[in-house]
Amino acid sequence: MNRIIFQLGLLAFFVACVLFAIEGFTIFAAIGRAFIVFIAVILAGAALLVVTSWVAVVARQHVDEAEDESAAPSPEKGKG
Repeated sequence: MNRIIFQLGLLAFFVACVLFAIEGFTIFAAIGRAFIVFIAVILAGAALLVVTSWVAVVARQHVDEAEDESAAPSPEKGKG
């Protein structure tokens, strides 16, 4: 997953380089701004990965708890 995030960051870097160069920035300004875009994409991808992993873990815990509650016999059913 980290490799995918890095590759998306590289793609954003090169696309940003081209776009900034087309807009008329100098080569150093275009590369500098593209590097900022690269870092932003990497951080956003990592944050998205962390949040989705956390949500998946929490959802899995709720499913496991629900299965445990439904599998355990309740004491009220046996008295009737």
